[in-house]
Amino acid sequence: MKQKIAARHDAKVIKRSFDVGSLVLRRNAKDSYEGKLAANWEGLYRVRGKTDNGASTLRQGSPI
Repeated sequence: MKQKIAARHDAKVIKRSFDVGSLVLRRNAKDSYEGKLAANWEGLYRVRGKTDNGASTLRQGSPI
């Protein structure tokens, strides 16, 4: 049953891949101190590289 649920979830997930050098936003990890009005996204990060498992390494980037 657990495998069926995981397979159904994975079928709905949209796979995204970013090229090295792309500018991206990162989801902000909110804490209870900031409350619900805190920003949902942070930064402007440049994709620096990719790992074998599909994760991307980021560095603070500028739009120019």
